[in-house]
Amino acid sequence: MKRIIGANEILLRLNHSLFSFFKKGIYKKHKRINEIERNSLIIIRFDDILDKKRLFLRNDLVIEMLAREVGTNRTYLSRAIHLQKGVSFSDYVNSRRICYAKECIQTYITNAIDGKSDPDLTTEDLALLSGFGSKRNFIRYFKKIEGITPGQYMKGLMVRLK
Repeated sequence: MKRIIGANEILLRLNHSLFSFFKKGIYKKHKRINEIERNSLIIIRFDDILDKKRLFLRNDLVIEMLAREVGTNRTYLSRAIHLQKGVSFSDYVNSRRICYAKECIQTYITNAIDGKSDPDLTTEDLALLSGFGSKRNFIRYFKKIEGITPGQYMKGLMVRLK
């Protein structure tokens, strides 16, 4: 004859199982995996929005604005960028701006060589096109990332492409 388990005994066994689950640290490992997955999803959405909407080109971009676009808060976004990319929000956005500036320089020089270019492209023009608020910050970040100023980069590229 089978013994019928009562509701109280089921709850008692369930509580015992949950206690063991927490005590063994399985919950902590599971929580860590969820945090990694959450950060990965945040970064995927973050990069997708930056690429599609090119928000990094806005000089008034702040982390709160992007967090709203991503569907999270500034703390989670900042933490995800730091853990997944290994840099701060501003450093990551500025590196994207520098990559864009380098593309602009490449296009400008290629067009200049082909005779299709507009009048001279100034460093200030590049700064504004790339989303920097000032020429000074643009030069500072460009040199931090590339090791040379934008003017030196442009001259070196011009020599190589001629």
